[in-house]
Amino acid sequence: MKKTWMLLLIVLLVAGGLAACSSGGGSKNGGNQGSANTGGGSEDEQIVLTFWRHDYAPEAETLDKLIASFQAKYPHIKVNMELIPNDQYETKLRTALAGQSAPDILAIDGPTLASYAHQGALLPLDDYMKKDGNIDDIAKPVLESLTYEGKIYAAPNNDASLAMFYNIKMFEEKGIPLPSPNVDEAWTWDQLLDAAKKLNDPDNGVYGINPSPWGFAGHEGVPFADMTFLWQAGADILSPDKTTAKGYLDSPEAKKALEFWNTLYNVEKVAPKELPQDAFANGKVAINVDGPWAFAYLESNFPDFKLGEESASRLCGKTSNR
Repeated sequence: MKKTWMLLLIVLLVAGGLAACSSGGGSKNGGNQGSANTGGGSEDEQIVLTFWRHDYAPEAETLDKLIASFQAKYPHIKVNMELIPNDQYETKLRTALAGQSAPDILAIDGPTLASYAHQGALLPLDDYMKKDGNIDDIAKPVLESLTYEGKIYAAPNNDASLAMFYNIKMFEEKGIPLPSPNVDEAWTWDQLLDAAKKLNDPDNGVYGINPSPWGFAGHEGVPFADMTFLWQAGADILSPDKTTAKGYLDSPEAKKALEFWNTLYNVEKVAPKELPQDAFANGKVAINVDGPWAFAYLESNFPDFKLGEESASRLCGKTSNR
């Protein structure tokens, strides 16, 4: 296996298609007036690039190190990273695009890439990826998520899956058998609902399950998480050619998934409409759907909450590039 190439500058952005990236330099003052040519060009000119990413402390620390190593190799290029609250990121980015004040570089999730590429906001990276991207090392589904209408618009940063985390002690207190580690013995929705109902304790503010890591937060992570229910039911959102949702989002399988999801909140009332702060770690949610970022967060903020002792996880749903 060749060493997988990871591009720090995840996506080069051209605001509104008006400020195209040049081949020989970048903006002296930041903004979106050009892109750095790290393969050549003058090193006498100081280039300043702006980079936006939603805030997540463990990832930010890693990005700081990547930026430092990049700048050490290319001292004439300075990368200014701005971290934006997660629930404000998409809104601020789209507002900046509309006002032609977007960053040179941005990090986006795979499911939103087509939207930005379609409006002409992204620069194709095919030539760079073919030269330095080790494309053969990128998993096919990930590469597809980086591609729109046959062109590659992003380089992979990380790939995330969702898992069902559960509180072992709460299961044991209720006498509920733990989910099997064997993927061939995965729980059905009926088994999940049955456990959630037994774990639910409204008098003490404890919910049986939280099916989305962020509750009803206003950012793209929510549909990313909730789509797993559609996939589990054998449904999808769009046709294979991405031209219509009719017959897909309104299919019997999709309706079954959405009805089950609705049941958790409005019929059985085992899921919180207002998610308490750090609900899983604080014992207010017994089963929590979350991603790999949860490991670092729990370790950093709740060192006494031990994975494997207090809680465990089982993979659920499909993966999505981030």
